[in-house]
Amino acid sequence: MNFEEKNLPLTSEEIIEECDMWLDLFKQVHDEFKELVLSEKYRKKDVTMELKFPLYPDCSPYNSFLKGISLNLCSYGSLRKSGVYATIKYKNGDIYAYLVANVLYYYLLQNLRDEQIIMYDRYYSEYLYSDSENNETTVPILASLSPLTETKKIDELVFEMISNHNSGESSEQLISNLKNRIYNQQINDNYDFYISRQCDHILKKSLNSKK
Repeated sequence: MNFEEKNLPLTSEEIIEECDMWLDLFKQVHDEFKELVLSEKYRKKDVTMELKFPLYPDCSPYNSFLKGISLNLCSYGSLRKSGVYATIKYKNGDIYAYLVANVLYYYLLQNLRDEQIIMYDRYYSEYLYSDSENNETTVPILASLSPLTETKKIDELVFEMISNHNSGESSEQLISNLKNRIYNQQINDNYDFYISRQCDHILKKSLNSKK
């Protein structure tokens, strides 16, 4: 199915299915990358798994930005191995909120399960480091929450999820509410092909790197 050729709004069920496919991929890549960065080989090379939420220029007539999610292996800020990524247009903000919530929830559960995240009033740290043992110079796993704070809706979402984490409460109901807000809408990108391409190649590259 080609979204551009179809040129019709997708149902909320179709969109959620595509999102959940991507989220399954994200979790698989996360787990593979986590195993790599915690291995002795990668620790010696100071390789870090980095979760980021970047903005990308949108090549549309409106000169706007695409909201992104990326998970890569890096060393001292330089890309070492591309992982999984997603880009969502500003107009599809409900989809992005659903993806961000799922990604952040999984990251917190897998990497900071027993850690308290420091918060002051409505302020939280831009960086979330894993509770894994760190090298002297690098941390094996980190998440950069910038520029999520620049959007009030997403900033409030992140704040609520971190508050839930610190109090030991689940964010599953919050995620379910976000899923229910996804409505039938047009997506202009070839999103299904893009997900399939990632599924076919990214995990193979990750697994082959162990050999």
